[in-house]
Amino acid sequence: MTSPYRPPVRRDAVARLARGIDEFMSWFMYGTETWPVALIKGGAFFLFMLFVLGHIPNLFYLLTTVYVFQFTKDVGFLVANIVGGTDLVILIGQLLWAQASRGRHGFAWSLIRLLVLLQLLAALLLAIPFMTFALAGGSLYPPVFTLYALGGAATTAGMGAAALVYLWFEYRRAVARDAQAATAAATAFSAGR
Repeated sequence: MTSPYRPPVRRDAVARLARGIDEFMSWFMYGTETWPVALIKGGAFFLFMLFVLGHIPNLFYLLTTVYVFQFTKDVGFLVANIVGGTDLVILIGQLLWAQASRGRHGFAWSLIRLLVLLQLLAALLLAIPFMTFALAGGSLYPPVFTLYALGGAATTAGMGAAALVYLWFEYRRAVARDAQAATAAATAFSAGR
């Protein structure tokens, strides 16, 4: 026998955390935003694309021509283009998935929003600090760790963490404002009866 009633929602810590991340990412990706939120989103994802489409293929070029295999520059160019093209296809797929998850619920759609959150965290806390580290003269191979490079990377990672905290506070403010508007509308509707 089937029942028209849904099973009760899980109320443990993991389910609450997953639901909170899903709601935050729904607001982050599709909700109303202020210009600082738009700037954080646009800047972080632009620099993430620069890292994925510029730094990663360049790293493969250097690995195939200089550091590991000692192939010719033509082989390195081909490897870098294959890696860059694959990265571009993956980014386009992520873009389409993120837009398809708008307003949908379920495990797969929540997983897509979680992947976008992980991409944001990787951009703000790993990719952008690494690009700053490399820009300031640091290198992982051969190992070059200058004070400027380490300080620049640490400062950039701190600014990324501050941006995440700001996004959380902005989310809480937007949710509170929407809840007040819904309460006022419900009160006006019930007073009109």
